[in-house]
Amino acid sequence: MKKPILLILTLILLASWLIPPEFPVQAATGIVIPSSDSQSGLAGSVVAYTLVVAVSDYTSDFTLSASAISANGWSTSVSPSNVLVSGNGDYAFGVNVTIPASPSVNSDSAQVSFSDGSTTLATALLTTTAIFPSPTATVFSRPVVMVQSFSADTTYVTPGTDFTLTLNLKNAGGSRATNILVSFEGEDFIPVNSGGVISVSGLNPGGSVSVSQDLWPSPALSGQVMGILGVKVAYTDSVGTSYSENFTLAINLAFPQSMWSGAPTRTPTAVARPQLVIQTYKTSVDPLQPGTMFDLTMEIENLGTSMARSVSMVLGGGVIPDSTAGGTPIPGGGGTSSGADLANFAPLGSSNVIFIGDIGVNEKVTTTAQMIVNTNTAPGAYSFKISFTYDNTSGFRLVNDQSITLLVMTLPQVEVGFYRSPDPFYAQSPGTLPLQVTNLGRKQVVLGNMVVSTDGGTVENNTALVGILDPGGYFTLDSVLIPDQEGPLDLTVRIAYTDDFNQPREIEQKLTVEVMPAMEVPTLEPGVLPPDAVIPPPETLFQKVLRFFRGLIGLDSAAPQQELPGEFIPDETQPIYGPGGKGG
Repeated sequence: MKKPILLILTLILLASWLIPPEFPVQAATGIVIPSSDSQSGLAGSVVAYTLVVAVSDYTSDFTLSASAISANGWSTSVSPSNVLVSGNGDYAFGVNVTIPASPSVNSDSAQVSFSDGSTTLATALLTTTAIFPSPTATVFSRPVVMVQSFSADTTYVTPGTDFTLTLNLKNAGGSRATNILVSFEGEDFIPVNSGGVISVSGLNPGGSVSVSQDLWPSPALSGQVMGILGVKVAYTDSVGTSYSENFTLAINLAFPQSMWSGAPTRTPTAVARPQLVIQTYKTSVDPLQPGTMFDLTMEIENLGTSMARSVSMVLGGGVIPDSTAGGTPIPGGGGTSSGADLANFAPLGSSNVIFIGDIGVNEKVTTTAQMIVNTNTAPGAYSFKISFTYDNTSGFRLVNDQSITLLVMTLPQVEVGFYRSPDPFYAQSPGTLPLQVTNLGRKQVVLGNMVVSTDGGTVENNTALVGILDPGGYFTLDSVLIPDQEGPLDLTVRIAYTDDFNQPREIEQKLTVEVMPAMEVPTLEPGVLPPDAVIPPPETLFQKVLRFFRGLIGLDSAAPQQELPGEFIPDETQPIYGPGGKGG
């Protein structure tokens, strides 16, 4: 019985000596970072992800393959699809998910798998959500209804005798005016045969319409050259916004016939009157915000038939002309400014009264006033009243009130920077951009997509939806930058948002990073190993037998290794092992 056992042991020892040793190879392991991620993007856009596979326990070269499967059929691609793994290290992959222009679902999940050809090393789950842009708000132009001309059914109006006044109204604005109401003000001319209010259903841009009203001139006007009639025109636009205009009409009066028989009747001279109109206006700052100091520039034209003398412009309106009983201006009369509306816009550097001087017929004058927006003014469209006081050629003081519209909005005050000092960047190598958007304003803001770009390289994971930021709040984004060359590199960060008037706007800020020269990767000549490379030393028969028995009882049976010099002639019969790590 002992002889067969000895024979078997002898054969086993002989076989272990003749057959080359086989060293067990441990399979590589991998971890994907991040294992799950989620982003949002506009419908029809491409959302980019970056995944890094950390390979460890490397034993031999293999091909790391990447593949992606979309749950709802959204186009998902991985680049590169295959990477040769030659050591432990990090291997980066880019994943692009294309959101359909009209997706059937709002979000999609894609599973990205990484395999060594036979085994799946790691997987990542990517969730992409579609954002549907809101429709662009329609921009409206306001209507402007003005008294283009007026006339009476008699050349000269006799105090105490009824007459018919005809007004020619024109819409000089850019949209239709509706619900037009014309009313008459003052005590010198009293409406008769009606309540003094005329209604017009609507007036298209550039259109004209004539309205008539019977008036009774007060006998108190006897002996005067003309009387003053106030006309107010109120109307709305197509969305229901209300507007109103005030006009002052000068009515020529007839002198009474002399009490003496045979005395000739005095034929009055036709009186021409000036008419000042603000043709255009602009602000030096656009848009206006609470606390903004700006210059208001206006072009004023005299569209009347005579010169306007000693013209003064009153910001905020509220001019009350000096008058006799009945409200008729007197020759040489002045005017007082009271009740000016300066709650939202106030003058700087001077009072709200600006002296312009004489303006001839068809003459244009440009004037500028320095203004400031009140800090507690809320965003919106504000009607700002402006009054003109001037004398006609007969020395009578006239007042003309007009209104302009100023838009006030509050823009988000954000700062784009780094939440920590970025790591050094090297040409042709990826690096992380630790970006941060901070709300420096005093109120909450809603921001859209943030896009990072540069002309001197490639930026991955460069798009993200910021969303709501509270005062002092922040949003971070870690983008991957691959510079093309060394030197200063400018980055452009654009953030989209919608202003207070539902118009799309964009914040653009610049950042600069310094790029170092590309890192040199050492190359080894054939037959030369790194100084720390090791190969198994030759073994004796006794060492092989000893390792065999150590393996039978569960002890370490690995072959011994020793350090070798940096240059040697390889023996193809002996396996060579590196120390591990990327490029080993």
